[in-house]
Amino acid sequence: MPPSGTAHPSKSGRPKMPRAVALGGSSSLASGRGAFADAILAVAATKGVQVRRDADLAEVLSALDPASDAPEAATALTAALLDRLYRMNAAAKGSTLSLQSQGANNEKQ
Repeated sequence: MPPSGTAHPSKSGRPKMPRAVALGGSSSLASGRGAFADAILAVAATKGVQVRRDADLAEVLSALDPASDAPEAATALTAALLDRLYRMNAAAKGSTLSLQSQGANNEKQ
């Protein structure tokens, strides 16, 4: 579930560079901004990995230390919570997209 998002303005008013995070199992595999984020997305595309575009989530996940593993139960719980939140948000907007179906749709953006 490697996210990347659109640039958001920073506190200085300048747009931040897009960020991408590659997740594997229970750890962060790679994280980067700008050209490195583009490279992460290119690898995901060639490997057929679903991409979730969410700048806020990418920013939070980028704080994970790639060298450390999160407990599997914590990762599963976090994924379930995020899926539920995305479903609730989609329902509030009149859509039926979930975290899993959103990934396939976002690849086309």
